[in-house]
Amino acid sequence: MKKLLGILCMMAFALTSCSSDDDNNIPAINVNQMKGDYNGEMVINKNKEEKTAVSVNVDEKLNIAAFPLEDIVKALVDEGNLEAALESLEATPYTSEYNAVVNGSKINFTLAAPSLTFDVLIGEKVEKVEVTFAKEAIGLFDGRDNTLTFGLKAENATIGTTREEVAFEAIEYLFLPTKKVIVNVTEKDVEGTYNGEITSKQGETELKQASAVVAKDNALAIDNFPMTEIVAALVGDDKTKVEEILKELDKVSYNLNYKAVVADNKDKIELNFEPKALSFKVTIDEVEKEVVVTIKAEDKGVYTVKESTLAFNFVADKVSVNKEELADFTAVEYSFPAVAKK
Repeated sequence: MKKLLGILCMMAFALTSCSSDDDNNIPAINVNQMKGDYNGEMVINKNKEEKTAVSVNVDEKLNIAAFPLEDIVKALVDEGNLEAALESLEATPYTSEYNAVVNGSKINFTLAAPSLTFDVLIGEKVEKVEVTFAKEAIGLFDGRDNTLTFGLKAENATIGTTREEVAFEAIEYLFLPTKKVIVNVTEKDVEGTYNGEITSKQGETELKQASAVVAKDNALAIDNFPMTEIVAALVGDDKTKVEEILKELDKVSYNLNYKAVVADNKDKIELNFEPKALSFKVTIDEVEKEVVVTIKAEDKGVYTVKESTLAFNFVADKVSVNKEELADFTAVEYSFPAVAKK
């Protein structure tokens, strides 16, 4: 790995520091810190005079939004067909898995560097080009300034369905050290209104109910709590009576309290729930009864920063009527799938 890192340092024209992490004052990082967006430039074949704008996203894989194809096409297409070939190109994404190793305040990573396939007009025919890359593709993330750099080397190319290999001189691509796009994320960003559906599941039965959820002041305010299963537990299988009570209750609201924590790489906000019981009164056979529903929420809720979506789930675990627990109550699982903020 040190040898590979040294190669990358030379490729990067000393634009990034490749010194060892002997400074004990530099905090250690984790792989999640590397994840994010990088809007930078690529140098091709060490030509520092011509740089190509490139957008890179690192998540579970490294993704290049539009791989620079022009130099590959220039190497494959004759002068007479070159202009039309270049005009025929469409934005072609490139994705590679990576293996990362944390080294103090830096992350060294290797890219799987799979082949890249794209279409190009050559003469009067659209041909499929497949480019293979050298497998020693490596990269470096520096946690001290949140910069990312990596290199790729296109070694061979084939054209057409017959995969005819053509004469091809290797092309080196270097993504220059680029700072991660840092979004100013706070716990307050989760706040807002989310109009979606709550799915309730009891045993094999699953129901859906429209409900708005408002996140504010460390609580998710559910304006239309699904009550069908709970009411059925109170009156049995009498569907008419269930409907009558649901109509009497109208909309039942519930506040699910949370503590928000921004993830290290600022791509999401996790909600640690502190649920309280749901309490309400209902009249059954002309007798008013006090009902308490015990709520559990062991899984964290998630707000994704990029999509502004909220998702969470919780469970109605027990039901008590006039302080007596219903012995035969089957827990109800509730889920609110990822819904974008209004």
